[in-house]
Parts: sequence; structure tokens; C-alpha cells
Amino acid sequence: MADRGILVRSRLQCVHGSEWAVILLFLLSILPFHLFIILLLFTLPFLRLLFVTLAKFLFLFLLLLISLLPLVFLFLKIYEPKGVLFGVPPISKPTRYNTLALSEDAQPTLGPWTGFEPMRLETPQTPKHAWFHCTTAAPNLLWTLAQATYQHLPLPLWQ
Repeated sequence: MADRGILVRSRLQCVHGSEWAVILLFLLSILPFHLFIILLLFTLPFLRLLFVTLAKFLFLFLLLLISLLPLVFLFLKIYEPKGVLFGVPPISKPTRYNTLALSEDAQPTLGPWTGFEPMRLETPQTPKHAWFHCTTAAPNLLWTLAQATYQHLPLPLWQ
């Protein structure tokens, strides 16, 4: 892979005119976006300052967004099951899906039922929005992407 990058970079330095657009579209279609930016940083010296400035700004902006995401998901996790945000009524009595009781007529282990769920097991029968299941994996995915971006950033961004 490294040899291929050197070969592509050496070919890019010899290209002039309208062929740049074709090569850039080709690179966008086969490479991830952050690797494409790094390739441009090393092949176009006159744009290096502009890209470094933009990359610093975008990286800090993405860090800010990633740092705020846990607060958003915490807010959704607290208020969404109680029906505050989307009008879903809370579960009003204990069922076998939201307690650790062994039988349906057993009482919850945390005392008399108060209308709030002391514990809920995640099952397909549990009422939740479908999008909420998809968004619970988003922080882990964003953290993985941030780590991968951090590892591939060129050195001038950190100076």
C-alpha cells in the first residue's frame, strides 16, 4: 500500500491541466476522504498552508461535536423512554420484559411499583423507536473514526 501511494504521488507531480480533475475524481472514488486530503497535502505544496489551516479548524470542530454527542445521547436515554420527547407513554405496570422477576405475578425486587421502571431488559417487545437502536452505536463509531483520523494526520497539523 505504501509503494502504491508513492507511485500515485510521483505520477501526480507530473500531471498538468485538465487531467487533474479526472485523477482527483478517481482518487475520491477509491480512497477514504482523509487519505485523499493527506495525499493532496504532500503533492500540492502551494495549497499546504490552506489545507493545514482548514484541517486544524475542521479537526477541532469535529472534536467539539464528538465531545457533545455523549450529552445528547444521555439526554435521549433519560427522557425518551419516559415519553417526554416523542409522546410515547411510559410502561405503567411491571411486565416480564422490564423487571428481573422470574414469573409474571412476581413483584419487582426494588420495592413497590411506583410507575417508573427500576430495570428494563432489552427485548424486541420493549417499546422503543427503531432509530434509537441505530443511534446507540453512533458514539462508538465516531470514536473509532476519530482515532483513525488522528493516526493518519500529517505532522504539520500538530506543530
